[in-house]
Amino acid sequence: MPIRIQTSFDEYSRLFSAATSYEINGETVVFPPCNARNDNTNVESRHRVRAQAGPGEKPLPTAFDWRKNRNLHPVINQYNCGCCWAVSTATCTSDKFVAAGLVPFNPMVSYTYLLACWKNFINTRCNGSNPALAVRYASDYGLITESVPGADYSWCLDLAKNCSKKEAAEPRCLCATASGTDGLIRLNEFIPSCARFQNRQDVRFFVSKPYWYKVTKEILQTEPARLLAGRTYIKKHLMRYGPVVGGYDVYRNHQNTRGIFACDGLNPANIYLEDVNYLQRRHEPLDLSTKVGSHAVVIVGWGEAAVSDALLRPNGSAATKTTVPYWIVRNSWGTAYGEQGYFKMAMYPFNRYSQFDLSVTIVSTVFDDKTRTYKTATVLTGGIVMFDPVEYGTKRTIANYRTPIDKDIGTLEFYRPAGRFTTAGSCFVGLLSIATILVLILVLVHSVKRSQDRQSFPSEKD
Repeated sequence: MPIRIQTSFDEYSRLFSAATSYEINGETVVFPPCNARNDNTNVESRHRVRAQAGPGEKPLPTAFDWRKNRNLHPVINQYNCGCCWAVSTATCTSDKFVAAGLVPFNPMVSYTYLLACWKNFINTRCNGSNPALAVRYASDYGLITESVPGADYSWCLDLAKNCSKKEAAEPRCLCATASGTDGLIRLNEFIPSCARFQNRQDVRFFVSKPYWYKVTKEILQTEPARLLAGRTYIKKHLMRYGPVVGGYDVYRNHQNTRGIFACDGLNPANIYLEDVNYLQRRHEPLDLSTKVGSHAVVIVGWGEAAVSDALLRPNGSAATKTTVPYWIVRNSWGTAYGEQGYFKMAMYPFNRYSQFDLSVTIVSTVFDDKTRTYKTATVLTGGIVMFDPVEYGTKRTIANYRTPIDKDIGTLEFYRPAGRFTTAGSCFVGLLSIATILVLILVLVHSVKRSQDRQSFPSEKD
C-alpha cells in the first residue's frame, strides 16, 4: 500500500516551517525548515533501461565520488531560509558544467536569483518550493552567477552574523532566528528584488528539462528489476553528467544526530539508517510520526560499507556485518553538520521512507493549470531529479529590424554560447540560433534593397 499523508498547502507550510539550532564545535548550526515540495508527478519519466552493463560497456564501480574534483561547489549554509530547493538546483547546475568540462572552475550559479526572479504559485521562497520546477525555469531562462552584484547569499549571511540570543528578535537576525511561517515571510522581504538583475548582459547557464527514473512500491510488485535498473541509470548519469538533485523525507533521528550516525563503531562508514535509535545505539523501527518535513539535496556519488546487524534488525548480532549500499549527499546545513557538510544515505530497502530510490505517494494540494485553481490530488514525491548541462553565454539583442512591408518585428533576444555540451538538444538549439540569424540577415538585406529600389525610381510628381 502506498504511504498517504493528507496535507494541504497551508498546513504543509505550518507544519514544516519551524527551525532549530545547535552548537557544534563552537559553530552555531541552524537546522532550517524542511519544506521542499518534491512533487515529480509532471516530470518526464525514463524507465526503459538495462539493469546490467551492455555489450562493450564497463561494469559500474562499487564506489564513485565527485568530491575528488576540487572544483565541486563548496558546502553552503542556508541558515533559516527554507531554500534547499534553490540551493540544490543552483549548486547542482554549477557542478554539471564542471563535470562536463565546459568550465575550468565552478561558476557558482546563483540560488538567490531563483529566490528573487522565479515567479510561480509554488515558489514561496524561504517558505519552500519545488526543485524540479526550478530546474525547468533554469532550462527556459537560464541562471546567472553569484559574480553579479547582489546575486550572492550575503543578504542572508550578513543577517545571520553575530546574532546573540538577546538580539534574536531584531530584523538583522532573522536569517538565524526566524521560525514559523510568519517569520519566514518576513525573511522573504530581505531577498533582493529581481529588478536589479534584469536588463543586464550577464552570462547565463542553461540546462535541459528535468527528468527522473520513476520507481514506486506498486511498480516493484510487478517489475522488481526496475529498482536495480533505475539505480544503474542514475549512476551512469551521475558519472557522465555530474551530480543530481535528490528529495527525501526528514525524520527526527536524522536531524537531531547532527549528522553523526557511527554508533561507536557499529556503523563506521557513518551511513544514515532510518531504523536506528542513535541515542541508545540500537535498532528501532522508524516512527513515522516524527517526520520533520521534506528536504532537497545534491547527490555526488555512491558506495557501500559494512554495518553491524545490531543496527539493521531486531536482536541482530553486533559481530555480524551486512554490506549496505549508500548515496553520498551534499547537504546545505553548513560544514559543521555530518562529514564536513556531507552525509551518506542508505539505499532502499535498508531505508524505506527516508531514501531516494523510490517515490512516495501522498495526497496534497496542487495547482490545476487548466482551471487555474487549487485542488486535492495524489502526487509522487521524492526521488532523484536529473538534467543535463546544455550551454552558457551572454545575451545579445537584435531590435527593430523591419520586414519588406515595413512591419516592426520587435525585439529578438538570443544567447551567444560561450560553452556548449554536445547533446542533441544543444545542437538543435545551436542550429535554431544560426537559422534565426540567417533569416534576420536576409530580412535586413531585402529591406535595404527594397529601400534602394524605391529611391531609384522617380516619383509621379517628377
